[in-house]
Amino acid sequence: MLELAHKTRKTMYSQKKEIVLFGIDKSLLKPFVPEIKIRMNKGKAFEVEKLTSIQDAYQLLKRIYGRNPIQEHFIVLLLSRTNKLTGYYRHTIGTTSATIADISMIVGLATKALAHGVIISHNHPSGAKVPSEPDKALTQDISQALKTVKITLLDHIIYTTDGYFSFADSGVLNGINTMNMISVNNLITEYPKINQDNLPDALKQDEFEFIRENIDLYAEDDDIKKYIDTFMAKLNQVEAKKHDKKPEAPERPDSTEKPLKPKKQVKKEHQPKPIKSKPDFEGEMVERIEPEIAFIRRYVNMDGKVKSKDQVLAFLRSLQKAITERIIRKTSNYAEEIRDIQANLVMLANKQGTQFTISIDDNKFDRLSKLAKSESVMPCVKFVKLFLSLQGKADVKDKAKKLLTDIENATMKPGEAMKHKIAEVKKSLRDYISGKKDVPEISESVLNGLQGLAGCECEAPKENKQQIKPGKIISSSDLAGVTFNLMGFTGKWLELIGDPSDRFMTMIYGGPGSGKSTLALEFAHYLAKDHGKRVLFVAHEEKVGQTIQEKLIRLKAFHKNLFIVDKLPGDLGGYDFLFIDSVNSHGLSPLDIEKLINKYPKLSIAYVCQTTKDGNFRGSKEWEHMADVVIHANIGVAISEKNRFGGHGEVKVW
Repeated sequence: MLELAHKTRKTMYSQKKEIVLFGIDKSLLKPFVPEIKIRMNKGKAFEVEKLTSIQDAYQLLKRIYGRNPIQEHFIVLLLSRTNKLTGYYRHTIGTTSATIADISMIVGLATKALAHGVIISHNHPSGAKVPSEPDKALTQDISQALKTVKITLLDHIIYTTDGYFSFADSGVLNGINTMNMISVNNLITEYPKINQDNLPDALKQDEFEFIRENIDLYAEDDDIKKYIDTFMAKLNQVEAKKHDKKPEAPERPDSTEKPLKPKKQVKKEHQPKPIKSKPDFEGEMVERIEPEIAFIRRYVNMDGKVKSKDQVLAFLRSLQKAITERIIRKTSNYAEEIRDIQANLVMLANKQGTQFTISIDDNKFDRLSKLAKSESVMPCVKFVKLFLSLQGKADVKDKAKKLLTDIENATMKPGEAMKHKIAEVKKSLRDYISGKKDVPEISESVLNGLQGLAGCECEAPKENKQQIKPGKIISSSDLAGVTFNLMGFTGKWLELIGDPSDRFMTMIYGGPGSGKSTLALEFAHYLAKDHGKRVLFVAHEEKVGQTIQEKLIRLKAFHKNLFIVDKLPGDLGGYDFLFIDSVNSHGLSPLDIEKLINKYPKLSIAYVCQTTKDGNFRGSKEWEHMADVVIHANIGVAISEKNRFGGHGEVKVW
């Protein structure tokens, strides 16, 4: 943290006599003159080397502001030319609704600290993520003041505990600082607008194509994230130079960071191979492409291109991670193709040199291209991803109008659950465009489902929901005003179960071949995919083998938030839902389940029970009493027999 420090007689340092010039009477002064300096306090060890995106800055500000600040603060982040964080300065602390900013002090502090870039931030304890007119005017004044000393205002972030508003990310800095900072949220749309003549080879179209192919893995693969972050940092650096009034000499690369290698020219004596037709990816429409197909598609897109060793290694690590985590299994229908791709990547990684031309054998290319074209993401999923990039942001009406128009003009045949999501997205966009809402936003439960569908791991905004602690006495009038957390179920799950709170108990029972295990697995996948929950499925009865694998394939129930194990583990702290199939084969009693409930009070549990010869569930009646929902599976039909959340009727299991 950077702060202004005043030396006084009380300090541990000895005082030097000051020389008073211009004939000022020395006797009028005190025996000492305070010397104002900037002192670098060690402060907290945040382990932040550089900021490469708005999200990085927000995560840092979370730690600076602390938990639920009730007063407004004004924070200044100071950065080097390469966006390395020099320090932060807590400028002022105000009231619950306002704070002040002294522009001259901010500029002086930034200049003295030798900063090349500045990010300013203030928080809104109210949770509002919309900038006021004074906020916009202050941003412009600070930007102009910093320009006089050749320091760039990179962003002004309005911080709340539920999210943020970024002036740069929302384009509000346009006209104030002509540079709009490239982030992972706008890279794909903003890069094509950049003049290629201003870019070095390492940032040109070929490199961007690799980024475009792998952007969906940004939140899932550390190597891909690091590669894209480096690309964005260098791109922002080039753009910042372009917008300076006076051109500066080219900067030397940071010696501590390995730069992207420039593309080598292909030697003329090597005749290029005939251009192969690339797959157009118009196969079966699916909500999410199978991981094997995604890797095959990435590999096919590399054919004929020059890739650096870092790019090859990043792809190889990503593939190996998927194999070791059993996202891709040895029994996969595409196991042969995946082994072949892995072997070729290993061979390239072991070769001498820093760059390689990827070449796929013609016969293999034809086969892989057909597989790459076998699946295509539904247009509605792409619309969901675009909506998530607008969620909670102000001043994005033009983008919202375009997205709404594209959705309404698109030809889509989504399933029932997807229809509900698209309807929520359209309603939110209309409310925002018409002025009913300040930002595009939807309920937390629907947002969780959208994020799970789009593969996002970002946090959903917290709504003002309440929980009544066990044993707490509350008046009936107060209870009438309480809003509880609901799951937001849709489709057949709403019909069968209703809309439960975010913690509930479910019992599923049925005879052999009744569909009880299939129903439980399908329900687990729905919670993981549509609601972003981390789900553990204990397949004790069928074990982790071919049977459970066949069900997952048939139901298309693979998801990164759904985990399978053959027996109950000792630690369940990382999960939101626990499925046990079955409690009978596992030898569990209702008392064992009660112990789990007491140990993990936020865990919801669904348990499967076997039946006796006469069709009743095995074991104590306590199994039924402790459940909020009891579902009877019988020959492929699920019937809701007991329900506390309004569900009724029956649905088909298969």
